[in-house]
Amino acid sequence: MGKLTPKKNTQQQKKSKDLHPNSRKVKQLAKKQLHKIKIQQRRSEASNKLKPRMEKFTFFHSCLPEGVNRLGGPEVKVLIDGYFSRFDDEIAKVKEVSKIRGSSTQYAARLDAIKMTLENEQQEYRSANFEIPDLFSTENFKIFREWDLRESYLPKIRTKLVSPGVLGNYP
Repeated sequence: MGKLTPKKNTQQQKKSKDLHPNSRKVKQLAKKQLHKIKIQQRRSEASNKLKPRMEKFTFFHSCLPEGVNRLGGPEVKVLIDGYFSRFDDEIAKVKEVSKIRGSSTQYAARLDAIKMTLENEQQEYRSANFEIPDLFSTENFKIFREWDLRESYLPKIRTKLVSPGVLGNYP
């Protein structure tokens, strides 16, 4: 009788084996890879859709007054006006630079983007499509105040569509 040689693990043999390009296994692996890519794309698309809403809500969260359990129409109007003037510092800085350098097109694209953004948001506000967190009810105000600025918490925050006329209805 000769020496017994240990057998190699059959799973290791399967992994090290080259696969035929048209085999079922290769197709399964390709399908899994494609699935992972699609899921990753969907997550990034969802994140990109939530980004403007996240920025808006973060602004409102940072401007909440202390010691209040809800806001009325006039207070929310002040917050919205502050939201519309969030680019004023940047615009003033660009104008100052253009005075010093003369007519410069360096910041033209950024100024156009700011102008378009503000026009769209103000149009939404005038047409009662401007979405803000519901700061009018005590319960929703408390939930919004406890928000830890994570994207996953956004669905728990109730929203209201407001316009200048709607804000007049809230005391």
